Amino acid sequence: MDYYTQNSEPGADDSAFLERIAHNLGLAADLTRADILMCAPLGEAKCQVIHQARPHSMAPIHRQDLVGCPLPMTEAEQLHRVFASGRLLTEEVERWGETAPLVRQMIPVLAPDGRRVAVVTIETNLIEHERHRRRHSQFRRALQTWQQAALRDEIPGVTELTPFGEQDGILFVDPQRRIRYLSGIATNFYRRLGYMDQLADRHLDVLETGDGELVGRTLEHGRCYREETASQGREWVRQAIPIPAQPDRPWWQRLGRRSSSDELYGAFLLVNDVTEERRRLRELQVKSAMIQETHHRVKNNLQTIAALLRMEARRTNSSEARQVLEESMNRILSISVVHEFMANQGDTPINLREVGQRVVTHLRQMMAYPDREVRIGVSGSDIYLPAQQATVSSLIINELLQNAVEHGLAGRTRGSVMLHLSETDDRVIIEVEDDGGGLPPDFDLLHTTSMGLSIVQVLVRDDLKGEVELVSGDGVTATVTFPKSVREVNPIGAHESSNS
Repeated sequence: MDYYTQNSEPGADDSAFLERIAHNLGLAADLTRADILMCAPLGEAKCQVIHQARPHSMAPIHRQDLVGCPLPMTEAEQLHRVFASGRLLTEEVERWGETAPLVRQMIPVLAPDGRRVAVVTIETNLIEHERHRRRHSQFRRALQTWQQAALRDEIPGVTELTPFGEQDGILFVDPQRRIRYLSGIATNFYRRLGYMDQLADRHLDVLETGDGELVGRTLEHGRCYREETASQGREWVRQAIPIPAQPDRPWWQRLGRRSSSDELYGAFLLVNDVTEERRRLRELQVKSAMIQETHHRVKNNLQTIAALLRMEARRTNSSEARQVLEESMNRILSISVVHEFMANQGDTPINLREVGQRVVTHLRQMMAYPDREVRIGVSGSDIYLPAQQATVSSLIINELLQNAVEHGLAGRTRGSVMLHLSETDDRVIIEVEDDGGGLPPDFDLLHTTSMGLSIVQVLVRDDLKGEVELVSGDGVTATVTFPKSVREVNPIGAHESSNS
């Protein structure tokens, strides 16, 4: 049979099967403390990584994303031999491009009908491999048995579990619910609850923690279960995982073929004391709520001050005083916009485009003169900045827009001002363009008498560490550029896979 030809492009059924296997690999990587790659032969001794799982229980070997990448030639040739022969391969190798040794296993993955459809590569740090060899033989056998079942897609409910971390404990329990192995971390967890005696070979029922009931359900139904409980002032996350019975024949020859026996080899119980984690989370939530309330009050106070300035501006008979009061009011409102965002969103990056739109809305309301028709618009992409940069940027946008309307369009009854926001890999660009008469011939930005432009220069230079430039043509274009001080973030609601 020509496996290279028939399996270089998995069909729809194979893809669905491999997707189910991939769901198991995240937990498999955690329990085995290894990096796991699922690879597909592509013909001509080439192979491609189609799924990657990194362990949460220790530092991964491969920190970079390898999905879609080809394997090195030597490794691809080995993988093709494993795929063609259906035999497991174990070898000690050096890490790609580095000197850290590791132990690599290549295991063919069989579809339910027995066809070979992929190869799983399990790569374990040599130190961790030797440490695992020294663990109890019953635990090692249980883990190997579970790993086989995971590659046969015989572990229902895996997707409902959370990752197994380096601070989590693990127990192996036999079908009679006797503890055959527990890790040092698990031992310490139970000692915190007052169980000071040796627990190995004891029945789970000696623990008044609900563990026996949880594992009993797993052994009865043959599926994973997860529970969060509180006991003696501590909060726990417990996860029970079934271990299907081991086939009689060599396991790499049985992959893809379900055992006729419904018996289980036992179950793993994962335990995690999340008391401190939950306490810190609650403290963080309280602090976050207090900070948001502070921003809410600051916003309200700023808007109150702006309202008082508006009242004074309406009362005064001096046009110069009115202009100063209105400019001050707009500056205060532009700052309040950022505090409003922070009151609603908390300490998350702020969308500069939304801030700019709010500032423009305030200016439209303030500059709605009956004898002038001025259009103010906003364009550009969403740009997320930390609160400090967003606050300064809102002031800059306010000053540039006010300056464009009051000076760029001075003496005109109609005109337009556009705010455009853009970014490169590491810089933010704010542009304000008007279609007015341009700059005076003797204009010098460094010696300007405009308070607004002076404020812009100070903010750009001292706070944003950027540059400002005014260019005259068919109107004036003011350009502010400054470096980002926060990595790019996804909008709220975008998530990444935890095991990819």
